Amino acid sequence: MELEEGTLGYQDNAGGRETILVVEDDQLVRKSLVLFIRSLGYSVLDAGSAEEALDCSMREPISLLLTDLHLPARNGLELAGALRARGTTVPVVLLSGYLNEQAQIQAKQVGINAFLRKPTDLPLLERTLLGVFNKMANMQ
Repeated sequence: MELEEGTLGYQDNAGGRETILVVEDDQLVRKSLVLFIRSLGYSVLDAGSAEEALDCSMREPISLLLTDLHLPARNGLELAGALRARGTTVPVVLLSGYLNEQAQIQAKQVGINAFLRKPTDLPLLERTLLGVFNKMANMQ
């Protein structure tokens, strides 16, 4: 059972009113992701840990969670699961250098919408974000 990397088609309409929460413990990677995503026209919030992300998501409405798999204390899958347990249905894009079979199964169970390998290909990240938002819009 393999998660497809960077799935979903897209239309070129980036950066509307969507707010993306970027969760990455590596500060340089997080800053790079935030700057790139902002350059696409999205609003961006960022956090260095799952706990910080959970706090942030309670204070600010988010449209999408972009999270690293490997975080201190709780990993990205546990973060997604905690958001789902709170009733949050935002789409989740998972970043990881390696996703083993166990993590893939757990990712499907918590409803991960897309998976991107690290280091992240920025044009693929852009297409993936657009694809996820377009898919969510078509479901409404």
